[in-house]
Amino acid sequence: MQKLLKILFSPRTTLGLLVLFGIAMGVATFIENSYDTPTAKILVYKATWFEALMVLMILNFIGSIKRYHMLSWKKISGFVFHIAFAIIIIGAAVTRYFGYEGRMHIREGASSNFIYSSDDYLIVKGNDGTADFIKHMPLMMGQNMDNSFKTVVKAASKGAIDIIYRDHIINATETFEETGEGDIDLLYLTLSVQGHKDEIVIRKGELKMNHYFPVAYNNNSNPNALQITGAGDSLVIRYPHQIQVKAMPSMAESVIPAAQNGSFERMHLYEPEGSGVALVLTNHVQNATVKYVAGPEEQNTPDALVLDVTFNGLTKEATVLGGSGYLENFHKVSFDDLDL
Repeated sequence: MQKLLKILFSPRTTLGLLVLFGIAMGVATFIENSYDTPTAKILVYKATWFEALMVLMILNFIGSIKRYHMLSWKKISGFVFHIAFAIIIIGAAVTRYFGYEGRMHIREGASSNFIYSSDDYLIVKGNDGTADFIKHMPLMMGQNMDNSFKTVVKAASKGAIDIIYRDHIINATETFEETGEGDIDLLYLTLSVQGHKDEIVIRKGELKMNHYFPVAYNNNSNPNALQITGAGDSLVIRYPHQIQVKAMPSMAESVIPAAQNGSFERMHLYEPEGSGVALVLTNHVQNATVKYVAGPEEQNTPDALVLDVTFNGLTKEATVLGGSGYLENFHKVSFDDLDL
């Protein structure tokens, strides 16, 4: 035992621990730059081996003070060096295990008495018919890592709900798949305004503005908008003024009178009078479902957590958008007699 303590409290051990600590800090910095902060926390800052290194450093510093009799004026510099490192590490441990950090949002002229945690949580809410229930599960998701987990939520009168990790998508970008099973209907339009082309996607029931020009799809909230209506493959177009139509590639011309319906088809160029806009229907996606794919790092959009939710033998997929810095953004999953 004495021999072990002698090795632990030796200057060589001190030097070795400090070198390992410096290497760990450097590696963590490279991981954070190449990936993100959560990955660096998982692999280094909150890893068991890093915590063990911190404990060994504290024992080494305090033990060295005793072994080399540094509690004297002659060795005061060595005492200050060792005790300072020990205090720094102990302070960091207090912050790590007993402290917390978060964000407080305060509007000008207002006050606030709560913060949003900087840590990520999976929050599950529901009602089992007799009472509300909620579960908060801390999450730490790293890039290119095995983030898999499984948790069980108890509904008193309904039984257990299993939630299993499927995927974690960084900077999620929304795409659509025409599966025939979804409830999303989309129009892909190309608008030309003064020689500039814009690709816009408009969902059924939406109204969108492009260069101050309103386009509506089964939405009559703006009477001055270019109205596209219909279901299935039968679409019609309507505008308060006449619409010049050119069939491609022959460019044969026709006119849709003002405030009257006309057929809205692909391979036709539509020019609403007085708008300075020309548009083409490039695609019509029906019965589509949303699918998220990873976007570029500079995109800075929420991440997507894909889960399998199982209740009474039935499994449904749930995709929740969020991540560090985002507030509660709930996604509803419905079963026959239970909503989550």
